[in-house]
Amino acid sequence: MNNDFFVDKSCALMLGVAIGDALGAPVEGLKAAHIKTLFKTLDGYVPVEKYLKKGIKHYCEPGLYTDDTQQMLAVCDMILSDENFSPADLADLFMEMSKDDTAGGFGVFRGTGRFFRYTMRDMLDGIPWERVAGNTAGCMAAVRIPPLVIKFFDDPIKLLTSVINASLATHKDPMGISAAILQAFFIRALMPLTPGKSIDIKSIFTECKEYCEQGEKILASQFKHVIASSHPDGIYAVSGMIDRLAQLIDNGNDKEVNEYIFDYASHFASMPIYKLTVPFALTLVPLALKIFLHNIRSFSEPIIVAINGGGDTDTLASLVGALSGAYWGTKPIPQKWLQGLANMNQIKMRSEALSGGKKGIDIKPICEMEKQLTFHQSQQVQKYVLTKPQKKPSKPAQPKQSSLPISIDDEQPSPVPKKYEKGAKRQFDRQKSLNKKERRKNKII
Repeated sequence: MNNDFFVDKSCALMLGVAIGDALGAPVEGLKAAHIKTLFKTLDGYVPVEKYLKKGIKHYCEPGLYTDDTQQMLAVCDMILSDENFSPADLADLFMEMSKDDTAGGFGVFRGTGRFFRYTMRDMLDGIPWERVAGNTAGCMAAVRIPPLVIKFFDDPIKLLTSVINASLATHKDPMGISAAILQAFFIRALMPLTPGKSIDIKSIFTECKEYCEQGEKILASQFKHVIASSHPDGIYAVSGMIDRLAQLIDNGNDKEVNEYIFDYASHFASMPIYKLTVPFALTLVPLALKIFLHNIRSFSEPIIVAINGGGDTDTLASLVGALSGAYWGTKPIPQKWLQGLANMNQIKMRSEALSGGKKGIDIKPICEMEKQLTFHQSQQVQKYVLTKPQKKPSKPAQPKQSSLPISIDDEQPSPVPKKYEKGAKRQFDRQKSLNKKERRKNKII
């Protein structure tokens, strides 16, 4: 592969993750119908202040990415300093990023999930990474691996072991690790392709299945003392879905693909799944592949579909953005997305350093860089909270007239009988129950 071509694809790969993350972050957790009501079609960075009372759940600066991209950048910085890193090395860097609470987030991280916080707190309390309970089949391992594809593009075996090491730092469930292998293989398969040319879906998925099976065998043999599967058959769950997934995606029927992913993932899930856009490795990673392959007409189209689909929008759009960047390169990326993206130059410099372009001598240390961004967002949140208009004090509600006896929930409670007053206590409890039923019936507050 031509080096300039490879450098361009590498830049687009990492920028695609950050762009998808930043676009999807403000609407994370909303339903697709709610996003449509607010924006019709969300296709850019939005100032969320005016939407905070209309369903947006948290403040997020326009163009600012979250922990999805931050974990990718941490992996990037790790292999720039030591390409033979271990899970313990990456865990140490995550701990360094987590322990500084002066920025207003979880350390320098922004928008972290509950599992990641629990994992980091256990490590900060002195529990070694291999003993931390990490039996989650989440998607964050799949989000953080693009720098590994760039660094080890010419060495698929080294790529495989590096993906496992980067995943094990926080993930012990083999489904989450295998999904990261699936994402890594697909990115690697897309990077050499000419943008706009057709993709041989069946061929890529056939090779992908072999690669995932190879990774699953390594997990079962070399890491059985570390992994903790949430399902008895979980170790081969990812490779087991690939044949049928490839067939349905190639047929092009969105509904059939969605139904298959939902049914297959539900069999392996430790709790009921109600929608595809939950952060589960067997739903979100296959869904990202489908969205990309069914909306491949431009760099932006699959990302727009992802951020308007509701649910875990930032993670899904990060996964889709990686695929779109690996295929299209930087030229088709909308300028408004590039210009509005926080730290765009630092992300680009890191990808160039990894891919053999520029040396990256101006790369900022990740904790210093992310602390500034997190602190600035924290200040903006406080600014918004302090300047938010105060509600006028409401007038005290007038007591409603009622023919019902006064109960203990009203303003003048009747005395509660003592325990030894058994007859009075039974009558009191009976009357209390009747009052409660009447309040529900008549909506008396």
